[in-house]
Amino acid sequence: MVKPAAASPIRPAGATRVDQNSSDAPAAGSITVEERVNTAAANGLLAEGAAGPEVLSLQKSLLAAGFDPGPLDGRFGPRTRKALEEFQRRAKLKPDGLVGSKTRDRLATAPQPADFKPSGETGKTELLPPAGPAPRAVPRPPKPTAKEAVTDPTKALKEAPLAFLSAINPMEALKLVRDGDVDITIPVKAGDVVPGKLKAKQNTSVHLVMKVKDGNIDFGKTKVTFEPPMTGPLGTVIEGIGMRQDGRAEIEVKYLFNATVGEPGSPKLTDFIDRLGSGALPVKWLGMAVGEIALGGAEPIDYKAVAQRIDIPNAKIDISNVSFQNGEVPFGSSGSAKLGPASKVKISGTLADLRITGHADLVDFNINAEGTVIKGGKGTADLDVHFTSDPSLKGRVDTKIKNLNLNAEYAIGIRENGDFLELAKGKIENATVSVNQALGVPDAKPTSHLNIGNFDGTVSRGRITIKDGNGSARVNLGRTQVKGAVEVNGKHVLLSGDVDLIAQVDEYDTPGDSATLKLTDAKLQGKGHAVFDSDTGVVVEGEVDLKTRIESGRVNAGKGTASTVDSKVVGGTLDAKVTRFSLGVGPEGKLDGKVDIQGTATSVDLGFQGLDIGTKVGVALKGGAGRVTGSADLNLTNSGIGLSNGKLRFKGAVQDGKVNLGTNIALDIKAGSTVDAVMTRAIFADDSEFDMSSLKVDATLDSASVSLPGHDTLRFNDGAKLKLVLDRLQVAKEGGTPTASGSLELQASVNSKQIDLQALAKLPGVALTGFDGLDQNFKLKLGRFSIERNGTFDVKNVAFNLEATIRHFGGKILN
Repeated sequence: MVKPAAASPIRPAGATRVDQNSSDAPAAGSITVEERVNTAAANGLLAEGAAGPEVLSLQKSLLAAGFDPGPLDGRFGPRTRKALEEFQRRAKLKPDGLVGSKTRDRLATAPQPADFKPSGETGKTELLPPAGPAPRAVPRPPKPTAKEAVTDPTKALKEAPLAFLSAINPMEALKLVRDGDVDITIPVKAGDVVPGKLKAKQNTSVHLVMKVKDGNIDFGKTKVTFEPPMTGPLGTVIEGIGMRQDGRAEIEVKYLFNATVGEPGSPKLTDFIDRLGSGALPVKWLGMAVGEIALGGAEPIDYKAVAQRIDIPNAKIDISNVSFQNGEVPFGSSGSAKLGPASKVKISGTLADLRITGHADLVDFNINAEGTVIKGGKGTADLDVHFTSDPSLKGRVDTKIKNLNLNAEYAIGIRENGDFLELAKGKIENATVSVNQALGVPDAKPTSHLNIGNFDGTVSRGRITIKDGNGSARVNLGRTQVKGAVEVNGKHVLLSGDVDLIAQVDEYDTPGDSATLKLTDAKLQGKGHAVFDSDTGVVVEGEVDLKTRIESGRVNAGKGTASTVDSKVVGGTLDAKVTRFSLGVGPEGKLDGKVDIQGTATSVDLGFQGLDIGTKVGVALKGGAGRVTGSADLNLTNSGIGLSNGKLRFKGAVQDGKVNLGTNIALDIKAGSTVDAVMTRAIFADDSEFDMSSLKVDATLDSASVSLPGHDTLRFNDGAKLKLVLDRLQVAKEGGTPTASGSLELQASVNSKQIDLQALAKLPGVALTGFDGLDQNFKLKLGRFSIERNGTFDVKNVAFNLEATIRHFGGKILN
């Protein structure tokens, strides 16, 4: 997505201004900017100094590819050139700051964080993984299918007018009136307006009433009155000035014949406004070609002296039943609205402070301000356009449009950090648009605020930046059907309502102590209620498919409990059907980077390295690598990862480990041993929990010891083989001894140094005094064993076999 164009109109190439203090300014005697641009254009290139729609298209393409060209104003300046050169370097092109065919082709195919394509079979729009490494940026809009008649928002934005008027102040606004009933009251300072000939009393004003039709003054319906009447020579009373249909003035003198003076004048309202601003007599304002008026004598009137008595700046203007030239009411240089016949609009204020207010029957509606672009057709709105200016015509225009109901072709809102929402065709209801712009200030950019109470239509794309566990993350919206509220201003982006959603999270680092994950290219698609809020985060509740890559992470759960897990997550994937997807939302709606994802993980595939599992009783593993695959109910929060009511398989090889079954069997596992476990529940959280329906350990031992009833401990050799099969292993968050049940097989060899001969080899009536050349094969099989949480255990069907060859032994026969 791109920012809308700045308010200032684009200069033609020959009029492009170059800052002579800039390093990009041509040196004395070098070619001019215009010559450079024209030379480049002759060779099919676009160069710094150019201006127009082609430059605007370049700026938008650079921004979409992740390179900041500065304001999207259609001017090829130093910032645009710098962004272009950075792109060319990234694309392995010559960084010459010129746009030719190769650069255009690379821009058209620049990698994006996500791309969109319509599915030919279903017609649904799906997200594709990124084509390669690229800066975080905005996904391209989907290409409409043949069945879709949605206007391409990117094309529409390119065609949007960059500026409607270069500047507009109160006087210029008055000149745009086509039809209306004009009522102007101008204060006159008390005293001699014309010494000895025309005198004004205290609180005198000139009251002008006229009818304007098609931009022309209807002289026959024009009247100028003095309230109270002015006094003239010989005690005459001058009540006002009427206008003849031919444009000549008729001075109304009480008790005497009226005097007709002047020649026919221009009926154009624009001429009247110009003369009103010059501060001349009323008859002069009305366009009369008259240089002087004599009242009671041949001596002329000094117009400059008269102008000093007339308070033009404080003249009150009231124009009702207003329609505008081309039917359009302007919003400064930021847009306009074409009004229908049912509109009720008026103009009121002064030449320094003027307002256009009323209810508008909209035929066409356009806003193109810094941060907001709207293009719409029929609708209604309440208008309040406020123009202010000083004598130098510096000032501002503040536009507030309330209760805007509009059939929108597209609408775009952008905040200062580049977050945006781009709406395609839809119905806007109860919207408020605010646009504020300085007047008479070079390169002044308008600010804007867009708040849509309800939007029923399509969001073609968007982007929202939210806080995560490692700074911030971007959430990109694809083509999404929305029925809800939309708000965009310089600081805030909000979309809230019922959605049929396509979205993608570029990278999101989940916070927390027990488990952290980096979610990459997380794609969401489905229906539900959603809130995308740059202040409070993202929440989607409904039926949504989630597909995400797990780039990295850490599990460090169960500290201080009976079971601990510590491992590095080295990558994998997660597919889930989620009922709740929440990022960044903390208590009381504050943005704190928290995560809450709930649903069913249909496919889990995660890799681990440096896996450490510690238990007081059972299997403890240290180091190694493995993968978890399968499916289960998913609960991912800041407290950790929860997977339950499913079937998860872990297969891996370990560096070191132990198997402890009470105090009777202690086995030390050697590197390279394998573990194959099926879990129904695995909670990697502050209090870790595990439920395993099976666990198989196939291990080679560094050492082992077994205590048998009536015998001392047997210690076996390095290289013993162990097969441990559990059909139950439960580690509860409350702690205590893990519960387990299963079987065990051990094969080992024993020599004389590893066995207590006196205890093991007692024969009836014989005490052995020595062994020589002991070579034993030992086999142990526990047919069934169980360990309960209270520490009790039970072993059944124990079989052990000792085969020995002894070259010599001796002893003593006992009496």
